[in-house]
Formats: sequence, structure tokens, C-alpha cells
Amino acid sequence: MWCWYKVVPLVIGALLWSAPAHAAFWQATIKLGDWQAHAETNRLIELDAIRDLLARFEEKEGNTVTIRYPGGDAGSAWAVQFRNRLVAYGIPSSYIAMMPGSGGLDILHVSLTSPD
Repeated sequence: MWCWYKVVPLVIGALLWSAPAHAAFWQATIKLGDWQAHAETNRLIELDAIRDLLARFEEKEGNTVTIRYPGGDAGSAWAVQFRNRLVAYGIPSSYIAMMPGSGGLDILHVSLTSPD
């Protein structure tokens, strides 16, 4: 005979046990117009995406900052500028991965993945 009161604790236990196996994930998008406006006035640290990333980043094994950028020379140059700025703000380049394919010509996706 099927007994719900026996199954529910098993399901809850399985969910609680499997939760630590999932990686923590954070992502933000930067629009080219916002980047240019803040870069011209040297206020890039005021971009929400950069400020949030710096607040969340920890120099821990397994943490990875991924920059997804538009293809082509302009997108690649933008990604390099962004990476260099993150390094200047204290994120070691060994924690940063750059990948083409942001999905648009005027957007940059930045994400932080942590094994915790």
C-alpha cells in the first residue's frame, strides 16, 4: 500500500542532500552604451554588474568569472578591456575565462560560478 508519510521524508532528504552538489551562479549583462558612458567619465566601478561581481568574488579554487562577448574584433577588444579592468580591480586573470557568443552585438555577459 502506498503511504505518502513514508515518501515525503525521503524526497525532502534527497533534495537536502543534493543541494550542496550544485554550483552557485551569478550573472549580469552590460550594454555597450552603459559601458561607453561610464568609461568616458572613468566611472566603470559604478556599473551595477562590476560592483556586484566585486562584492561576490572570492579568490577560491573553482571560482570562475566568465566573460561572454560579441564576436568580431570590436567584441574581442571590448572583452579584453573588461578583463583588464577586472584585473585592475583585484580579480586575478587566472580566474577569468573569455568566450565569444554573448548573443548580441552590444551586450557583454559576465558570470561568476562557484563550486559551493
